[in-house]
Amino acid sequence: MSENAAANPHDAFFKLVFSVKNNARDFLSGTLASDLKRKLDLHRLRQENHSFVTHELKEHFSDLIYTCPIRGGLMRIALLLEHKSYPEPFIHLQLMR
Repeated sequence: MSENAAANPHDAFFKLVFSVKNNARDFLSGTLASDLKRKLDLHRLRQENHSFVTHELKEHFSDLIYTCPIRGGLMRIALLLEHKSYPEPFIHLQLMR
């Protein structure tokens, strides 16, 4: 078990769930705007092996990066995962850090 998984088992769970391509595809299909979904080929979604979260932020966040073909190129889709056990009134400020 990684250090982040041991410290944040709920975050590790969500990262594990969305690491399954079918789960990520279903999530994106249910949340993206219809006009964007029509341009993406979600059946060719591919998970990347890198992260944009710095080592210092690993305690707070984890991310998954997917690449997806879009008309004329590729789109990189980042899922930033943060499990909250309680509601935070200013979560947008935390996410902006």
